[in-house]
Amino acid sequence: KTEDEFFSILKAEVDQILGVKRICGYCYTQLTDVEQEQNGLYNFDRTPKFDVKRLRAIFGAARK
Repeated sequence: KTEDEFFSILKAEVDQILGVKRICGYCYTQLTDVEQEQNGLYNFDRTPKFDVKRLRAIFGAARK
């Protein structure tokens, strides 16, 4: 519902993935919005929807 809630959920998901030793990589599949889907991290025209620094901090986190 809010941007902070989005980041909280995203961070929890990425932390779970990084916490599994048998997983050696992952792919976030919807980076940008497309014709009928609007679930991306970026708008259709590739402008950011969210704070890029916060996204980078989450996706750039080291494995635990």
